[in-house]
Amino acid sequence: MIRAVMILFFSFVNLQFVKSQIVFSSDDVDSVKIELKKPEKVPSLSKILASSFASQFDTNKMKKASQKFHVFVLFGVKIGSNGKVEALYTREKMPTALFSIMRDGANLEEAMKKLDYVFKGNENKILMLPMLFKRLSSDNSDKTEWDYTRDLFNIWPAIPLDNKLQIVFLDTYYAAFSHHVN
Repeated sequence: MIRAVMILFFSFVNLQFVKSQIVFSSDDVDSVKIELKKPEKVPSLSKILASSFASQFDTNKMKKASQKFHVFVLFGVKIGSNGKVEALYTREKMPTALFSIMRDGANLEEAMKKLDYVFKGNENKILMLPMLFKRLSSDNSDKTEWDYTRDLFNIWPAIPLDNKLQIVFLDTYYAAFSHHVN
């Protein structure tokens, strides 16, 4: 009995749904215009910040740098409430190798503050940007060396987006080992 009532109920609802649909023929429509919008390409924040740093480098000094030139630095970029860069945080003592390829009188912080980009969604945050400055050799002899540096690009752990805990950055720890085992 309940089954029959349910079937009758759903049949009635279905009938009402069919009656309520508006049906029109193609003769009623003059033309249909469909516009497809390409998804907005979001620029890489790392690329935007890195290009600002690159503006402070001297290409002649970079060409003269050693074939084994490499520097790994972690920058903190403070974004204000307006979405613009307010400050640049670096190590107290920056690597001299980094200064050896910079323009005379270069100022990384001023270059960052002059950035004409609004970091929407990152207001009142500090963006941590690890950067590897490396001169690639012309004979491709650094291929094996590059294999280990690829790990630097995947340095950040996967932290859930809904994380409410404060993140603390610790000093870098250097763990060296020898291939000789006793």
